[in-house]
Amino acid sequence: MHISGFLTSFVLIHLFASLASLTAQPLDTDLPSFKCMTHNATCEALVGYLSHNNTTLGRIQSLFQVNDLSALLGVNLLPPTTPENYTIAEGQTVKIPFPCRCTNGIGLSDRIPIYTVTKNDTPNSITTNVFSGLVAAGVSDSELVTLQQIQNLQIGTKLWVPLPCSCDQVEGQKVVHYAHVVLPGDSLDAIAAEFETTTETLVSINNITDPYSIRIGKVFDVPLKGQVLQNLTISLSLFLIV
Repeated sequence: MHISGFLTSFVLIHLFASLASLTAQPLDTDLPSFKCMTHNATCEALVGYLSHNNTTLGRIQSLFQVNDLSALLGVNLLPPTTPENYTIAEGQTVKIPFPCRCTNGIGLSDRIPIYTVTKNDTPNSITTNVFSGLVAAGVSDSELVTLQQIQNLQIGTKLWVPLPCSCDQVEGQKVVHYAHVVLPGDSLDAIAAEFETTTETLVSINNITDPYSIRIGKVFDVPLKGQVLQNLTISLSLFLIV
């Protein structure tokens, strides 16, 4: 669902009109960017959100603006009766479904999520702590304010937080692209084995120069297909986002 013209205007006005100013730290420039070569293509995608504290499914649903809790439950293989207050422990990864759009060779979440700046927020804290490093490089919509466009955050400012994604086929097959945050102990071989792809595929689509040296916190584009997708036990039609 697209942001209305009123909300877009509100975002731009609010950026300068807020009374309380926050001092911003420089934003980490090593942000993920996934190739998406079919201009204006749309699809469904996933990111792996790594919780930095104990939270609940309901709070994660609200943060990423996932409209249907059943979609969140399905992609995480949780029973359909799981409540919103189900606890997600610190360090646990939760898969988040969202709509992706391709523009100018990169894929970004389609105008969501929108995040409201709070006290003590900085661009880096929003990127690293709130969204676990999943903020994508690049802007596909000049009407929306993003972290890369501002130097000083204002409490109450509404920011578009673009997530990395792609709609490209991989090796001639349709896939769902999953943004995986590298964890301690991860290796490309282990990531490939977990998601039933190959190290060579990961190296190719992520332009990796040294497959034996990967940084913790790096976000990789992992194509999901075959049995991995079937194991999600959910139709892509359930990916409903506000």
